[in-house]
Amino acid sequence: VDRLTEQLLTGSPGQLFLSTADRSGALTAVARMSVHPGWAGLQALWVGPEQRGRGLGRTVVHAAGLLARQRGMPSMYLQVEAEKEAAIGLYESEGFRPHHTYAYLRRD
Repeated sequence: VDRLTEQLLTGSPGQLFLSTADRSGALTAVARMSVHPGWAGLQALWVGPEQRGRGLGRTVVHAAGLLARQRGMPSMYLQVEAEKEAAIGLYESEGFRPHHTYAYLRRD
């Protein structure tokens, strides 16, 4: 595992990974939930291309919300790339609203 991946996977004091699988056990959706006192964060939600549009993303978002509530976290945030319009539509339909944006720099 490279350093950046390791930092992402271990950068939260607490974290959970949520997933769904088909009947054969193949992964169909996955997300990372970071856990901080009073907050839960949902990052890196992925749904397999052939599984999109079937409600798996919504299922993972709901599961994350339930886990946050069970752990006494009254607030939840998520991160999504601005060009992911379908994901943004899902999150807005679940009551999330934009709070701030990121600017990424890259070398060309």
